[in-house]
Amino acid sequence: RPYACDEPGCEFQSAQAGHLKAHKRTHSGERPFPCDEPGCSYSANTADRLERVRRARVRTSAYSLEQHKRTDSGERPFP
Repeated sequence: RPYACDEPGCEFQSAQAGHLKAHKRTHSGERPFPCDEPGCSYSANTADRLERVRRARVRTSAYSLEQHKRTDSGERPFP
């Protein structure tokens, strides 16, 4: 693989330069992708990681909201 990490002791290699760039952030601690949700201090080292966190938050929030609505209304969707 043409792209190898130059960090001492690290054996990471990749066929893509972008993967190496993202990998190097694990060594530096750089997290250039902050969450734009108000009050959230999370930031990610890759854009796709931030997107996964956002999607998980939406699924969790939507589920919790629906569950809360059923609790308040007394609805029992299952026998």
